Amino acid sequence: MRDHNGCKRAYIRSSKAFYAKELPTQRVKVMVGMYHPEGGTSGAFQFEWVDLGKKGLCARLKCFDDSWDALAQFKDLLHKMAELDDQNIQEPDFCKILDELGIIDITEYEHGKENSL
Repeated sequence: MRDHNGCKRAYIRSSKAFYAKELPTQRVKVMVGMYHPEGGTSGAFQFEWVDLGKKGLCARLKCFDDSWDALAQFKDLLHKMAELDDQNIQEPDFCKILDELGIIDITEYEHGKENSL
């Protein structure tokens, strides 16, 4: 979707949210995208940490074709990730980068305590 009017750049640490233990897989994941203050997203993509054996957990970007325009709104993030190429960044440091870039953490860490845009 290309209409991000009213949306803000934000992320959700699904593996740190209050409901994480209820998720079918326990992989470390961060959803990043264009989120609307009243709920929903005009496009989001996922960073997922996958176990590659001896190398350990490695970040993988997953993006469906209806979120490519949203991905393009994060050129600064992609450039920062390119600087860290093959450095095996982990989720806490990745989230620090998101924060430094002004991308808003909207993770619901406690039930009923939403982080709003």
